[in-house]
Amino acid sequence: LGFTPGGTICIYDFETLTVSSTALPVTESKRVPGANLARCRYLFCTVETDAVRYRLDGTAPTATVGHLVQVGQNIEIPGEENVQNFRIIRQTTDATVQVSFGR
Repeated sequence: LGFTPGGTICIYDFETLTVSSTALPVTESKRVPGANLARCRYLFCTVETDAVRYRLDGTAPTATVGHLVQVGQNIEIPGEENVQNFRIIRQTTDATVQVSFGR
């Protein structure tokens, strides 16, 4: 955790997402924390209770389409545009995902 081609990442916020049957982004107020603060350019996520799928192209994933991530695995999303386009959905039952936000 902590290095990308652009340099060191500073984690500035955290949330616990409940991922259900409707694809969702991370919380907007955490992605765009305020007019005077830099936008989020890095997500670090840990999948805790059930498998999920995600996409980075701005299109909603489905239970069968998107990158599959199993319980216990991590997702690292570098890049402001990728963070903005990130959408996640459960595969079978509601899942808990821990998310750290960085810039």
